[in-house]
Amino acid sequence: EALRNEKGWFVDAMKGVGEGKRDAMGAKLAGYFINKHIPEDVNAILLAWNRQNDPPLAEAQIDKIVKSIARYKENDVWQTPILFDDHSRLPTFPTEALPLIGREMVEAVAKVNQVDKGLPGSMYLSVLSTSLSKKVLVDLGTHKEPVNIYTCPILDPGERKTSTMNLMMDPIYEYQKKKAREIMGDDEEPPVYVVDDITSEALFKVMTENNERISVISAEGGVFAIMAGRYNSNGNGNIDVYLKGHAGDPCSNHRISRESLSMDSPCLTISLAVQRDIIKEIGSNRQFRGRGLLARFLYSNCKHQAGYRTRQTEEIPDAITQEYESHVFGLMEMPLELQVIKLSPDAQHAWDTFYDEVECGMKPGGNLEGIKDWGSKLSGAVARISGLLHYAEHGKQSINVPISVGIVGDSVAIGRYYLEHALSTFGLMGEEPQVEAAKKILEYLRHHKPNSFKGRDILRNKNAFKKMEEIASGLKLLVERNYIREKERNTNGHGRPEATTYEVNPKSLM
Repeated sequence: EALRNEKGWFVDAMKGVGEGKRDAMGAKLAGYFINKHIPEDVNAILLAWNRQNDPPLAEAQIDKIVKSIARYKENDVWQTPILFDDHSRLPTFPTEALPLIGREMVEAVAKVNQVDKGLPGSMYLSVLSTSLSKKVLVDLGTHKEPVNIYTCPILDPGERKTSTMNLMMDPIYEYQKKKAREIMGDDEEPPVYVVDDITSEALFKVMTENNERISVISAEGGVFAIMAGRYNSNGNGNIDVYLKGHAGDPCSNHRISRESLSMDSPCLTISLAVQRDIIKEIGSNRQFRGRGLLARFLYSNCKHQAGYRTRQTEEIPDAITQEYESHVFGLMEMPLELQVIKLSPDAQHAWDTFYDEVECGMKPGGNLEGIKDWGSKLSGAVARISGLLHYAEHGKQSINVPISVGIVGDSVAIGRYYLEHALSTFGLMGEEPQVEAAKKILEYLRHHKPNSFKGRDILRNKNAFKKMEEIASGLKLLVERNYIREKERNTNGHGRPEATTYEVNPKSLM
């Protein structure tokens, strides 16, 4: 019935064609029937058509035409790739959850510096933590959470980490200089709010001299190496101050021939922007994972922008930078007096609901089963962020108002962002070399968008590989996951075999 209803070229073609046109028309008709999913046997239809030709083709030639077109059409249908846990497809930082000036500054920095919003977004939360640590406790009914946080944006080299961190941290640096000028000439030591690379012992001492609070901010991952014991003669790390500085637990530092120091409730803020290779190294440190250090960080697996940026010509508007500095100065000026802030009944219910969701996620088969150590701290981190956003929103009036359900909702949105990025980050820590190689090749394909390529193209253009053997395992995995396929090679049996050409699944580039 379908055939009888066709008009135009098809009707004329089915009347038969002359010599010189038979092969081409046979291929066209075979492709037409296969595409139309005609229920009859395509071979039988073409044999009937062939009897109208003058002269007819050999039956063997008809069979060859049908098989060739069927094989081409079968190969031409790409299956959907089996996705990796791809950091480039992770959610973007929810800037809409931030107070107005924070949102404006984060979005302006991300736009001007052309960086993933997760970097300035995480830095803004670290700025709030620096400003408010040891000033605020969030009362959850069952316990109280401090508001200091640890963040860890993850970026490749050349991603403008330092300039971005400087833009976001500048008000803290300026405030530190301002306080130093105010006491110039006095015997009093100026306060320190931020340090960079510092040993655990030195960090402990600086914190005792600065009201048991400090921020460690660095655009490199060297602090992790120091934690692991880079400067210790025995090579053992000392992470107690980092563990207890997050929780606010009392700690002491006893060393022979040195003054014994102690802190009642240390309050540490950390923000370390590190490379993915560093993340893999710290993931292999049993002490870091076993004692819960890695569980304390909020990770942001940032999408890299290098290679996709335009020339940097814009600047952050002065009005935004001035308002941002005033905003941060106002929080820094708040007295160092611990205030306890409660959640409104609706906000408490929202937080309890999120807590139950996270707890359920840590059950066998849940999304957090593999990172229970991190998941067990997620609800507390959301409460901490709620306290930060509350004070960023209300300033000095914060103590007079309970934390609203809207702010808890915003904090949950940020928590969900960090949850997805934590799953990706912990996967990165335990990633096999073959998966790593495949992801790097896929990164090359999405950047250059070739229809086909050879292994040597990757070697020439991707500095991550030093030899073809490293690329081969990644190519194999990409074939298995339907990202690419081997193109049929012409072999004549003479000379050196031709290098394999791979065709790229268009769905891989989406």
